[in-house]
Amino acid sequence: MTFSKKPNLFIVGEPKSGTTALHFLLGQHRDIYMSKEKEPAYFAKDFIQESDEFHKRRLFFHYRNEDEYLSLFRRQNETIQGESSTDYLFSKVAAQEIYEFNPEAKIVIMLRNPIDFLYSLHSEYIQMQVEDVNDFRSALALEAVRKAGKHIPKTVMFPSQLYYLDRANYIVHIDRFFKCFRRDQIKIAFFEEFVQDNSKLSNEVVRFLGLSEFAPKIKIVNPNYRVRSKFAWSFFHQPALKKTARAMMPLSIYNRFKQFLKGMFLETAERAPLSREFREELKVEFRRQVIDLGEVVEKDLATFWGFN
Repeated sequence: MTFSKKPNLFIVGEPKSGTTALHFLLGQHRDIYMSKEKEPAYFAKDFIQESDEFHKRRLFFHYRNEDEYLSLFRRQNETIQGESSTDYLFSKVAAQEIYEFNPEAKIVIMLRNPIDFLYSLHSEYIQMQVEDVNDFRSALALEAVRKAGKHIPKTVMFPSQLYYLDRANYIVHIDRFFKCFRRDQIKIAFFEEFVQDNSKLSNEVVRFLGLSEFAPKIKIVNPNYRVRSKFAWSFFHQPALKKTARAMMPLSIYNRFKQFLKGMFLETAERAPLSREFREELKVEFRRQVIDLGEVVEKDLATFWGFN
């Protein structure tokens, strides 16, 4: 089995921070090939093990060996070949695994105001049937209980998927990549700037990759959804059923099937804004982390994200 080259671009997270949109915009560039499957998560070896142990079988994570993973890039000749897996930033081992796989890789880290990030992530987890606690405050409060192995839905990919506060501790996650890669190999981008001007930030990443600028076609991807039929959506979201469908279908057909189900059972809808009171509580919770992170990335994030 022959492959043209190893992937050399990794968009590593966070989720709900523009990674999906950036993945598809970069894929429009003539010198960039982005994998047809987003979130292969091949290098998040700790989460793969955690998932198998929790479910007592291989239920999630399709790519288990290097040949399977590299099949995502077979016969592609673009200068840059990349993938996006938002678990990589949260994983304790992915940075080192990626470095050992390709030490010259370029890394893109997408960050978002941690409060908005968590609120949006919780909403997505509800929609995906990963989270069974509808109230955001209550879900955050369960973290210690879940770390003790209790109140974990059977539909999670891996238990620490629901450790919200841990996931938002950006400075710890970024440091793992800083320890493995040179700073000139890492681009940190911000969701808020991306939303303001998709094309501008896409071209910042393109220049970071050493390529010429381009004019991407903008489209909305990964909006917030509301479930039309909880019973039907829950049925099609059974992990074992999804695994069987993924094994039986070619990737392109499976992706179209997922989009068909979304169209059938979901509708786009804005989520009610987070209460002002709880937002202020979370500002106090995250303010020190945001200030420290700002010093690391050399950006006044306390002002940028409104934590002053």
